[in-house]
Amino acid sequence: MELEQMKQLWQQHDEKLSQNISLNEKIIKGMIANKSKNEIGRILTWEYINASICALVVVVYVAMWGHTPNVAGLWLSYFFSLALMTATLLYSLYKISYLSGINFAQDPVTSTREKIESFRLRMLKARMLEIILFAPLILSVYVVVNYWVHQQNILDNTATYAPRIAIALLVGIPAVVYVYRKVYFDSIKQLKESLKEAEGFVHG
Repeated sequence: MELEQMKQLWQQHDEKLSQNISLNEKIIKGMIANKSKNEIGRILTWEYINASICALVVVVYVAMWGHTPNVAGLWLSYFFSLALMTATLLYSLYKISYLSGINFAQDPVTSTREKIESFRLRMLKARMLEIILFAPLILSVYVVVNYWVHQQNILDNTATYAPRIAIALLVGIPAVVYVYRKVYFDSIKQLKESLKEAEGFVHG
């Protein structure tokens, strides 16, 4: 009888311990969710702004289709910049969907950490690609918009416009690096630190 009572007491102890662990995990995940709101919110806000601007540019480009003559350099600039803006819009929507799909309050901490790390690696690649494509994008957009406004094809006289384009590149590329650091990588760093701390509590 005493042995049976001991088994029952031990079983009750295990159940209470499991309940406490489960409760602790829920509390920790709730804390992570609260701490992550600002960091995820910063990235999502930027992505919504970016997506809105890209969508507006795409609409303008499509509306100006008939106002862009079929001149080799101008036509190429038009389609190249339109394609990049469309791709940027789609990628922003993908990032919004990806981040919105992470549930910090319910998903396992390890799984969430892996998703955040995967996102960080993608942003590293995206930053490199954006730096590489920044110069041709700026040039192609400037060619097209300048023609819409002034009815002049700058490709016929590139020397005149070269200083302006050079200034845009000197300012733009560091701006891209800065935005990626402040919007993405600083936020990701804070998220990873919070998740690492939480993981220590869960498994500690």
